[in-house]
Amino acid sequence: MNPKIELFHGPNKFADSAGAVVEFEPPFNETLSADSIDKQWKKLDSHQGRSLWTGNQPENELSFVDLYTEIVSYFRQPVAVCDHKCISGYQIGNNQRAWIFLCHTHSNTANLILRSSMALTNEIFSLIVTGHPGINKLVPNPIANLQRQVANLHYSKTANILLTVALSRGIPTYPISLGGNIWQYGQGSLGRHYRSAADEFDSLTGDILCRNKVYSNELINRLGFPGVVHEVARNPDHAAKIAALIGYPVVTKPISAGMEKGITTSIDNPDELVAAFKLAASISPRGVIIEKYVKGTDHRLAVFGGELLWVMARYPARVIGDGVHSIATLIGQENLRRKGDIDKKAIMQDAAMDELLAKMGLSYDSVPAPGKAINLRSVANVSMGGTMEDVMPRIHPDNRYMALAIARAFRMNAIGIDFITEDISKSWRESSCAVIEVNQTPGVLCYIRAEKQLNRMFPSGNDGRIPTILLIEAPPESAKQVATLLQDANLCVGQATASQTFLGKHPRGKSSDTLNVRVNSLIFDPACEALVASASLVASASKEGIVQDGLPLDKFDFALIPGSLPSEIADFIRKHCSQADYLEHGQPLSESMQKTLNDLVLRYRSNLAGSPHSRFTSATSN
Repeated sequence: MNPKIELFHGPNKFADSAGAVVEFEPPFNETLSADSIDKQWKKLDSHQGRSLWTGNQPENELSFVDLYTEIVSYFRQPVAVCDHKCISGYQIGNNQRAWIFLCHTHSNTANLILRSSMALTNEIFSLIVTGHPGINKLVPNPIANLQRQVANLHYSKTANILLTVALSRGIPTYPISLGGNIWQYGQGSLGRHYRSAADEFDSLTGDILCRNKVYSNELINRLGFPGVVHEVARNPDHAAKIAALIGYPVVTKPISAGMEKGITTSIDNPDELVAAFKLAASISPRGVIIEKYVKGTDHRLAVFGGELLWVMARYPARVIGDGVHSIATLIGQENLRRKGDIDKKAIMQDAAMDELLAKMGLSYDSVPAPGKAINLRSVANVSMGGTMEDVMPRIHPDNRYMALAIARAFRMNAIGIDFITEDISKSWRESSCAVIEVNQTPGVLCYIRAEKQLNRMFPSGNDGRIPTILLIEAPPESAKQVATLLQDANLCVGQATASQTFLGKHPRGKSSDTLNVRVNSLIFDPACEALVASASLVASASKEGIVQDGLPLDKFDFALIPGSLPSEIADFIRKHCSQADYLEHGQPLSESMQKTLNDLVLRYRSNLAGSPHSRFTSATSN
């Protein structure tokens, strides 16, 4: 097939977004029915046996290119930030070659999806058309394996929601480290680092405190707020002594683990304690926390930028009896209601649920009385079928103040505080309650909460963009004029050409760097307050140049182009620039051009004034 993959970091000749294109010669001319393809797909997906068709199954037969496009789209969906479809087509020459363009923000992920999807497509066609496997040997469970690889390269559900909201607001986003789930929102001095919902204003000391439940509880108590009574046990015998001392019921949990992993609640006797200790110790070999059980509802208090943005009551997976149906039937009915709701996970039956029901003297055949709530989990974990309720309007002022004070003391800009109380409308001073945990990456599992969170960092009207100017085929004196005007406005200006990079007066970059690499090196630097990129139409031996290789940014504020520019290229540039003007060789900047640049400076200063103060300044680049 001889596939050739090219990467684009911005708008290009195929699409209006970054991505990758694969060109290849289809190895099969036959077409296959959607039904035969799906049967073969389910055999390859031995892990789950799910259908390839996430929507309606196609009625027409599919060619190699059709199926390849469907498989690429299948693996792109869970990690797609935008709704761009995969684009496919044919090139007719001496040999018929096809191409597929995959819109994606990260080249490694796009490359992985394109190459692996081609191997899967070839395998399915080979098995159906010839009855034999393809030339390339596939790994066991190829579909599940590829899904894991893509997930490892990509981001969490929280990050996906935040990125989608940022995109809708026009805030540019850039992957810094996908393995570390770190993204930059915004550019240069207006850019901010995020890891899921945590951001660059969170302190290292606070992060360490949040990760260790013993350390965090010490600080909660020292602040004068209700912490928990607990000790760390080294072995089951030690755990039994602690439980006897603080009194049953107790809770066991790892010292450092999130997502409620390894936690067992409401332990009533030594026999239950032994099994619960082993579960927690498998995650936390340094010791297991034995904690006095606190009765009440688990609440997540989310603080961002010194403001309490939401309070969610969290309930374990449960069903409500109707006096007619069994627990098993009620679980099935509840899962049916949740189908298609991205905020609710299906309730899955397992050994832990079996044990909890047995402890209550129930089984899946039991029929609960009308209105009777049956908890199916011991912890309020949304990923295990739990539910949430917005109780922000009911929170007592004392509890609100407590949340803000804890965030300040932990030196955290983003923090999730888990607070157990029977009534959130009562002050912590007047009820039996406790802060059981603090989290350095509070989940943002819906778009409304993501908007609230991003508004703290990027207030309305601030899209996180520094002034960006694109010069096409401009002489060095024109670039110097633009940079000087911005520098005279006391901005630290980054300048990038195909061969040079400067931030202020300081050069950077390697001789082999492309224009895209040079531009990225500037927008990743928080000292950069404006960017001037000079591009040529001639890139390598191509006359298409910047159109062929793609723009280095999704859009520019202002472009200066020569009047001799071919109309199709001028139209392409205008489409991706907020404003464009003609600048002939040797011509100075006109008054209108200077006014446009001054307006960009004013917009930037307004956005800077409304953003959280950064500890980085342009002084580092003078």
